[in-house]
Amino acid sequence: MEAKSEMAEPIPAAAVASVFGNDDLLREILLRLGFPTRLVRAAAVSKRWLRNASDPGFLCRFRHPYPFGLLGFCIRTAGHPRALFVPMMPQAPELVTFIRRGGFDLPDGAEDVWDCRGGRLVVSAVGGRYAVCSPLYPARGVATFPSPCIIPGTVRRPLISGDDGDHTAVALVVGGKGVWVHLSDLQARDDGAALELVTLPRYWGICPKFGLLTYGNLYMISIAGHIIGLDLPTRSLFYIDLPEGVSGVNFKLSRAEGTGFYLIQVKEFQIHIWLHSTGNNAGNWDLVDTICLHQVLGNLAHPTWLSEGAVTQVAAVGDNADFLFLRIEYEVFYMHKRSRAVEKVYELQEPDCDIHPFMMVWPPTFPALDDGLSG
Repeated sequence: MEAKSEMAEPIPAAAVASVFGNDDLLREILLRLGFPTRLVRAAAVSKRWLRNASDPGFLCRFRHPYPFGLLGFCIRTAGHPRALFVPMMPQAPELVTFIRRGGFDLPDGAEDVWDCRGGRLVVSAVGGRYAVCSPLYPARGVATFPSPCIIPGTVRRPLISGDDGDHTAVALVVGGKGVWVHLSDLQARDDGAALELVTLPRYWGICPKFGLLTYGNLYMISIAGHIIGLDLPTRSLFYIDLPEGVSGVNFKLSRAEGTGFYLIQVKEFQIHIWLHSTGNNAGNWDLVDTICLHQVLGNLAHPTWLSEGAVTQVAAVGDNADFLFLRIEYEVFYMHKRSRAVEKVYELQEPDCDIHPFMMVWPPTFPALDDGLSG
């Protein structure tokens, strides 16, 4: 006798509607998609799905549990005059395809990467100028923006602000006559954009290699033991004392959700993470995490590093201090803060490097609400 195949009974339409018609349940389903690319595709189902997927509160929840978004990092060393892109592996198959389609070779005439934000790179260009490129979208081409007056021997530090989609370039120019801040709107892609210069007191001793631009404030590290703040809308200056026990410039700053920022320091083979929640000169520092490198590195650590005081540096930090790149002697490690997972990602020929993490664009770009989508 021929066996009868068992057929699953169809799910009643009312049961389906009770699930997908409930916004709370729908958001729980969307949270489990895992990647922004999948979330964008799901948002195209209907206007209701789009409203839920693009809601700012939901996006905060979607981003929180996943370490997604880090596609790789740009690294420059003394032995490599041009910055290289190193992909992080393993990646989800769809992200591998995404990376392969990108154009990560620097534009002609560019050698160094100065900053990375929102899927864009600020790179050095010919004639002391700077250019902005979008490796994930090579068809967008390269946009250049003007530099302030070039003074022989000066150092310029461009940064990108990715806050609320308002990409603004800021260049610090350190010369014999002082320090200037150059604001330029990259969205205009216009060399004729007006320049606004703010003179800072020379005695503050700005370290031109480090800076952070976030939520309308520019933070600069001073070699005098302070963080110098510039409120961009008002052009007002303020300073923030470093946390107790922190000195020098061997630390990094990281954007925090809302206002404020993190300070990440390595000292005596321990990582200390501090949060300054207000973002201005008010408020105090909170020590929010301490990580023992000897424990998290495990077998990856050289037996003599701790006893001989190996040179350890925070090479780069992700937003919200979610992850770190550490340089220990001639090796570069990636560490995910929450899981404490560590992996070696690069071996240096010289004990120095400059690293810029390359992230997926966040928040995702969703389709516009129109009549083409059903309710």
